[in-house]
Amino acid sequence: METKEQSKIQKLMKSKPAKAGVSVALVGTLALAGIGAYFTGTDTVENKFDISAGLTDKITVVEENWDTTDADTNGIPDAAEHVVPLQTIAKDPVVKNESDVEAWLFCQIKVPTANVSVVGEDGTPEAAASHELFTYTVNEGWTESGTPVVADGYTTHTYLYNTKVAANSQTAKAVFDDVTLINLVEAQGVSGPDQIDVIGHGIQAEGLDTAAAAWTAYTAQNA
Repeated sequence: METKEQSKIQKLMKSKPAKAGVSVALVGTLALAGIGAYFTGTDTVENKFDISAGLTDKITVVEENWDTTDADTNGIPDAAEHVVPLQTIAKDPVVKNESDVEAWLFCQIKVPTANVSVVGEDGTPEAAASHELFTYTVNEGWTESGTPVVADGYTTHTYLYNTKVAANSQTAKAVFDDVTLINLVEAQGVSGPDQIDVIGHGIQAEGLDTAAAAWTAYTAQNA
């Protein structure tokens, strides 16, 4: 007859294999799940940028010596009224870079042009030909680009400033300092109001090494 002690021993022997099986299964599950201890870390850097507003509306033309006094309020400065042949008028266009970036600056001058006769060096009238009605001397630091274009009664010259211009700065020199009416033979139908147009342009200096390359890029983008 089985004693109480023998009964306990048999129960223990029957239960041990089952527990061992559970332990083996648990170890297998942990291995398949890839559970382990690893060192980890992370970091974030915030790189803040401020994008320039660009050069739109930031390129201006200033003429400090152009006298705008207009006593008769007819829209034409008194200094530029009733101009006669060989008269010189102060006119000194400077191009300003009022943006927040360094820039290349350019200036186009549109000079009224007509088929007229002028007095030659010997004092006698020459045959009528196409002439720009005003002349000027281009200052050092400016270089003309390409060939002047004649159209619609004007000759357009394009000048490049040879040095990059810093933000909120301007060309060190004007394109020219004054203009002179050519030595016309009488009025020849060109008397009355006329004008010289000065147009300033600019493009960022970054990525453009020369004034010529900058002008090429500007014209391609603003064709």
